[in-house]
Formats: sequence, structure tokens, C-alpha cells
Amino acid sequence: MLKALIDCAETNNERESLEEVVFNRDKYDTYDIDTASKLKLKPIKSDDAQLRLLMDNKYDKIEKSSGIWMNYAIFKELVENTLQEDVNISVNSSSSK
Repeated sequence: MLKALIDCAETNNERESLEEVVFNRDKYDTYDIDTASKLKLKPIKSDDAQLRLLMDNKYDKIEKSSGIWMNYAIFKELVENTLQEDVNISVNSSSSK
């Protein structure tokens, strides 16, 4: 759901705010965080590869039958529909813009 919100965000501030929730950050390159450690949320082993592809925006390589993709697609559609229905809502908060 968080990835769907990131992809539906209208501004860089909204995207960056949501990415702080999803990704571990190393602003000063102190910890040498590898790609596998960037995601704060860890899926079960069988979903790990699909989630990494999704988070890296490699949509063309994702198995469209995977639960990761199907859940993402549902949430993204719900977010897009909600944003279209109510212009006073943003992905960052439910308060007025």
C-alpha cells in the first residue's frame, strides 16, 4: 500500500515523506546500507524478489500473477480513484491541500 501511495503522490515532498516510512536512509553514507537492507519492511522469502522489483520500479519484470503485484495494483487503483473523487485529499494526509 505504501508503494502505491508513493507512486500516486503529486509532489516530491509527498513522495519523500512516504519514502522515509518505507526506506532506511543513510544520509551521510556512514553505514554502507545495501539494497536488501534499504527496505524497512521485509516480506516472506518467496515474495522478496517481487517486492524488490516493485520498489525498484521494474514493473516489466514483475510476475503479474504474484500476490505482491496484485495487492499493489488493487491499492494503487483505490488510491487513484479516491484522489480523483476528492480533490481535498492528498496521499500525504487526509487534510485539505
